[in-house]
Amino acid sequence: MFKRVSYFAAIVGILFALNLVRRQRAPAPAAPPLVEPTSAPYAESIGARGLVEGVNENVRISPTVAGVVSRVAVRVGEEVR
Repeated sequence: MFKRVSYFAAIVGILFALNLVRRQRAPAPAAPPLVEPTSAPYAESIGARGLVEGVNENVRISPTVAGVVSRVAVRVGEEVR
């Protein structure tokens, strides 16, 4: 009788452990953001800092005043001084 109870307890313990492992492996749901991310007020816009790669040296570009670029006077591949 004691042997059967031991086997039953062992099987119940194994099933409990398997169920516990299965529940622990399930990924937790993603938490919602604390604050909504900011969005640009324009339909098409980018914000960036950059690096102009020249023939002889690289020149860092960093604006001193925040603002919107309304016009770019050069085209891709055009030579400038």
